[in-house]
Amino acid sequence: MIITVRELTAAASSLSSTYFIPMEAFIVVIGFYWLISIGLELFIKMIGRFGAKRGFENA
Repeated sequence: MIITVRELTAAASSLSSTYFIPMEAFIVVIGFYWLISIGLELFIKMIGRFGAKRGFENA
């Protein structure tokens, strides 16, 4: 399952128009996307370190 920025923005826009919360929905979406990005970055670094220990680092 892939969650794109477009889908997150559409969900925030829908919430904003339904409940008239213009900023809160987008702030939550920005935070959610930021947390996903940081989590993926840390996961990729962890995998890189694991691979380097096993001798799979690039020259």
